[in-house]
Amino acid sequence: MRRTGLTAALLREVAEALEVFSRDTGTYTLSPSLAILAAIVAACATSFTRSLTAYLAAVVGGAALSALTSGGLKSWLRPVAFALFISVPVSAPLLLLGEGRVAVACVGPFKVCVSLTGAWEALSLVLRVTSATAIFSAITIHLGWRGLLEGLLTLRAPVELVEMVGFFSKYAPMFVRDLCTMVAAREARLVGRCGYRLAWASLASAVGEILLRSYRRADAVSMAMRARCFGARRARHRRGLRLSRYDPLLILVLLLTVWLAIAGPW
Repeated sequence: MRRTGLTAALLREVAEALEVFSRDTGTYTLSPSLAILAAIVAACATSFTRSLTAYLAAVVGGAALSALTSGGLKSWLRPVAFALFISVPVSAPLLLLGEGRVAVACVGPFKVCVSLTGAWEALSLVLRVTSATAIFSAITIHLGWRGLLEGLLTLRAPVELVEMVGFFSKYAPMFVRDLCTMVAAREARLVGRCGYRLAWASLASAVGEILLRSYRRADAVSMAMRARCFGARRARHRRGLRLSRYDPLLILVLLLTVWLAIAGPW
C-alpha cells in the first residue's frame, strides 16, 4: 500500500465534511438571522469557557437541533468527528506542559513527562473545539448556503462579505474534490514504493495546478454573473426578522449554553 494513499483519503474526508455546508434544502424551520446570531454567540461562549456542563449542553443541544430540523444526525456527525480528529493531535503537546507529573516515559535519549495540568488543558482544548463545532454545525447545516446568505443579509452584513461566504461554502468542496482527483491520478502513475518526499512533491504540484484551475473557474463564474445581471450589480434584497417553528428551542439551547459557560467551571 502506498504511503500517499493517506493524503487522498484525508482529502476525501475534508471534502465530505465541507459538502454538508454547501447543500441547499430550500426550506428551513429556523429564522436565518436569529440562527446565525445564536450560532456565533454559542460558539464563542463554548470557546472561551472551562465549564464541562456548557460543553455538554452545546453537544446535546446541537444533536437535538440537528435531529429535529435536519432530519438526522449523519450529516452533523461528520464535521464534529472531523473537528475531534484534528483537535486531538493538536492538543497532544499540552500534555507535556504544567506541573504535577503523572507519568514519565523514556523515548530514546529523551524523557517525556505527562502532567496533570497539561492533561486537563489538552482535554479542555478538545472539548472546546468539539462543542463549538457541534452547535455551529447543527445550525449552519440546517440553513444551507442559501439560508446562511439570507441570514447575513438580514443582519445587514456587507454584501461583499456575504458573497465571499457564499462562494466559499459552495465552491470549496469542489476544489477539494478536484485536488483529491489530481492526487489520485498522480498516485496511479507512480511505479513501485514511494517515500514521503515524493508524496509531498506530488501534492505540491497538485496544489499549484488547483490554484490555476480555481482562477479559471472564478473568471468563468464572474463572466457568467455579469452576463446574467447586465453588469456588476449586486443583489441587495434584505428581509426582515421572522420567527420560525423551532426558534424557541434554539433560544433555549443558546441561553442554557451561555448561562452554563458564565456560571462556573463545572
